[in-house]
Amino acid sequence: MIYSLLISAAYALDKIALNSFSVVLYQVAVYIIPAIFTVIFIPKTFGNIRYFLKPQKNTLIILLSAVFQMISTLALYAAYKYGGDLSVVGPLAQTSTVLTILVGIVILKERWNLKRKIIGVILVLAGVALLKLSI
Repeated sequence: MIYSLLISAAYALDKIALNSFSVVLYQVAVYIIPAIFTVIFIPKTFGNIRYFLKPQKNTLIILLSAVFQMISTLALYAAYKYGGDLSVVGPLAQTSTVLTILVGIVILKERWNLKRKIIGVILVLAGVALLKLSI
Protein backbone atom coordinates (compact mmCIF):
# COMPACT_ATOMS: atom_id res chain seq x y z
CA MET A 1 0.00 0.00 0.00
CA ILE A 2 2.81 2.42 0.86
CA TYR A 3 4.49 1.52 -2.44
CA SER A 4 1.38 2.44 -4.44
CA LEU A 5 1.09 5.73 -2.57
CA LEU A 6 4.71 6.54 -3.41
CA ILE A 7 4.14 5.65 -7.06
CA SER A 8 1.02 7.87 -7.16
CA ALA A 9 2.97 10.73 -5.59
CA ALA A 10 5.76 10.27 -8.14
CA TYR A 11 3.25 10.39 -11.01
CA ALA A 12 1.72 13.56 -9.60
CA LEU A 13 5.18 15.17 -9.29
CA ASP A 14 6.01 14.09 -12.86
CA LYS A 15 2.88 15.76 -14.16
CA ILE A 16 3.60 18.98 -12.24
CA ALA A 17 7.24 19.07 -13.37
CA LEU A 18 6.35 18.40 -16.99
CA ASN A 19 4.08 21.44 -17.02
CA SER A 20 7.08 23.53 -15.92
CA PHE A 21 9.92 22.01 -18.01
CA SER A 22 10.39 20.53 -21.45
CA VAL A 23 10.24 16.75 -21.77
CA VAL A 24 13.89 16.52 -22.84
CA LEU A 25 15.13 18.63 -19.93
CA TYR A 26 13.07 16.52 -17.56
CA GLN A 27 14.58 13.32 -19.07
CA VAL A 28 18.05 14.69 -18.36
CA ALA A 29 17.11 15.63 -14.81
CA VAL A 30 15.51 12.28 -14.04
CA TYR A 31 18.11 9.95 -15.57
CA ILE A 32 21.48 11.69 -16.04
CA ILE A 33 21.76 13.73 -12.85
CA PRO A 34 21.21 10.74 -10.48
CA ALA A 35 23.71 8.73 -12.53
CA ILE A 36 26.33 11.47 -12.16
CA PHE A 37 25.74 11.70 -8.40
CA THR A 38 25.98 7.92 -8.10
CA VAL A 39 29.37 7.87 -9.85
CA ILE A 40 30.60 10.77 -7.71
CA PHE A 41 29.48 9.42 -4.33
CA ILE A 42 29.87 5.69 -5.03
CA PRO A 43 32.89 5.52 -7.37
CA LYS A 44 32.97 1.71 -7.43
CA THR A 45 29.76 1.80 -9.44
CA PHE A 46 31.64 3.13 -12.46
CA GLY A 47 33.79 0.01 -12.52
CA ASN A 48 30.67 -2.15 -12.66
CA ILE A 49 29.31 -0.12 -15.59
CA ARG A 50 32.37 -0.97 -17.72
CA TYR A 51 31.27 -4.60 -17.81
CA PHE A 52 28.09 -3.60 -19.64
CA LEU A 53 29.98 -1.44 -22.13
CA LYS A 54 32.14 -4.31 -23.43
CA PRO A 55 30.84 -5.84 -26.68
CA GLN A 56 29.08 -9.07 -25.78
CA LYS A 57 26.51 -11.43 -27.13
CA ASN A 58 23.75 -9.49 -25.35
CA THR A 59 24.91 -5.99 -26.30
CA LEU A 60 22.26 -5.62 -29.01
CA ILE A 61 19.51 -6.68 -26.59
CA ILE A 62 20.76 -4.17 -24.01
CA LEU A 63 20.85 -1.36 -26.59
CA LEU A 64 17.38 -2.21 -27.89
CA SER A 65 16.06 -2.27 -24.33
CA ALA A 66 17.54 1.17 -23.69
CA VAL A 67 15.97 2.57 -26.87
CA PHE A 68 12.55 1.10 -26.07
CA GLN A 69 12.78 2.40 -22.49
CA MET A 70 13.56 5.88 -23.80
CA ILE A 71 10.61 5.78 -26.22
CA SER A 72 8.34 4.48 -23.48
CA THR A 73 9.36 7.20 -21.06
CA LEU A 74 8.98 9.95 -23.65
CA ALA A 75 5.51 8.66 -24.52
CA LEU A 76 4.56 8.55 -20.83
CA TYR A 77 5.75 12.11 -20.26
CA ALA A 78 3.94 13.30 -23.38
CA ALA A 79 0.75 11.67 -22.07
CA TYR A 80 1.16 13.51 -18.77
CA LYS A 81 2.00 16.82 -20.39
CA TYR A 82 -0.72 16.88 -23.02
CA GLY A 83 -3.69 16.24 -20.81
CA GLY A 84 -3.64 12.57 -19.92
CA ASP A 85 -5.68 11.86 -16.80
CA LEU A 86 -3.21 10.83 -14.09
CA SER A 87 -5.52 8.14 -12.73
CA VAL A 88 -5.57 6.47 -16.17
CA VAL A 89 -2.09 7.16 -17.53
CA GLY A 90 -0.30 5.92 -14.39
CA PRO A 91 -1.87 2.45 -14.27
CA LEU A 92 -1.63 2.05 -18.04
CA ALA A 93 2.08 2.87 -17.86
CA GLN A 94 2.57 0.01 -15.43
CA THR A 95 1.22 -2.47 -17.97
CA SER A 96 4.76 -2.54 -19.35
CA THR A 97 5.35 -5.10 -16.61
CA VAL A 98 2.91 -7.40 -18.42
CA LEU A 99 5.02 -7.17 -21.57
CA THR A 100 8.16 -7.90 -19.58
CA ILE A 101 6.57 -10.99 -18.02
CA LEU A 102 5.29 -12.25 -21.37
CA VAL A 103 8.72 -11.77 -23.00
CA GLY A 104 10.28 -13.67 -20.11
CA ILE A 105 7.85 -16.56 -20.51
CA VAL A 106 7.86 -16.77 -24.31
CA ILE A 107 11.40 -15.77 -25.33
CA LEU A 108 13.49 -16.56 -22.25
CA LYS A 109 11.48 -19.67 -21.33
CA GLU A 110 11.15 -18.60 -17.70
CA ARG A 111 9.01 -21.08 -15.80
CA TRP A 112 9.64 -20.02 -12.19
CA ASN A 113 6.30 -19.07 -10.55
CA LEU A 114 4.60 -19.45 -13.92
CA LYS A 115 1.12 -19.81 -12.41
CA ARG A 116 1.54 -16.60 -10.38
CA LYS A 117 2.82 -14.72 -13.41
CA ILE A 118 -0.13 -15.76 -15.54
CA ILE A 119 -2.60 -14.84 -12.79
CA GLY A 120 -0.86 -11.46 -12.41
CA VAL A 121 -1.07 -10.77 -16.15
CA ILE A 122 -4.77 -11.65 -16.15
CA LEU A 123 -5.44 -9.35 -13.18
CA VAL A 124 -3.59 -6.44 -14.79
CA LEU A 125 -5.46 -6.88 -18.07
CA ALA A 126 -8.76 -7.04 -16.15
CA GLY A 127 -7.80 -3.79 -14.40
CA VAL A 128 -7.08 -2.12 -17.73
CA ALA A 129 -10.44 -3.33 -19.03
CA LEU A 130 -12.15 -1.83 -15.96
CA LEU A 131 -10.36 1.47 -16.59
CA LYS A 132 -11.58 1.43 -20.17
CA LEU A 133 -15.15 0.70 -19.09
CA SER A 134 -15.16 3.52 -16.54
CA ILE A 135 -14.11 6.20 -19.03
